[in-house]
Amino acid sequence: MPDIDIDFDERRKRRCSEICVNKYGHDKVAHIITFGTMAARWRSGMFARVQKLPLAEADRLAKMVPDRPE
Repeated sequence: MPDIDIDFDERRKRRCSEICVNKYGHDKVAHIITFGTMAARWRSGMFARVQKLPLAEADRLAKMVPDRPE
């Protein structure tokens, strides 16, 4: 059975959920939440790419980011 994944704006999530439940039924609508985290080193690499920094500079910046923030 196919499913539909829709990300609603946080401010209107409750109203959108009510509309879906009213249209499709309570037993057909589910609330699933997942949290993803982007590692700081990975973000620094994306920043370097957007800024078109040389690979060596991007690597140097990534190594400056601690593994675990204090």
